[in-house]
Amino acid sequence: MESNTEQTANQPTSKTSELVPNQRPKKETRCHDYEWHHYNGGSVWGVLLILAGLTLILNYSGILPWSFWNALWQFWPVILILAGVQILLGNTPGSGFLLFIAAVAILGSVFIKALIEIQSPLIFTWGLNNLPWFNFLTTIKLR
Repeated sequence: MESNTEQTANQPTSKTSELVPNQRPKKETRCHDYEWHHYNGGSVWGVLLILAGLTLILNYSGILPWSFWNALWQFWPVILILAGVQILLGNTPGSGFLLFIAAVAILGSVFIKALIEIQSPLIFTWGLNNLPWFNFLTTIKLR
């Protein structure tokens, strides 16, 4: 008899195995589900924060004038566009990578256009005038 009690004591009991009539079994979930598709929204905001931090560093070091923020602020609707793209893509496969590439390309272009607006010499120092889309950015007129 003792061997029978030892077997039942060693067997794990699971609440999901007990079924109540007219009730579905509960799906066991983990608190932290680390999958790639849960982090796709962070790429837009991550690139935006990195760009803002780099801009502040360049301002405080005297490389960029503070008037750069006025030129950059003209492009605030781009943030709304990127947020809308993020919502549209949702958790589709590959959306995190696509959002990251789009955020880098769009926010980088906005950064370069703001440099063009303030006529910064950094355009030539950093060789930004050799980029393929530089001529397109110079033709865009604001206000």
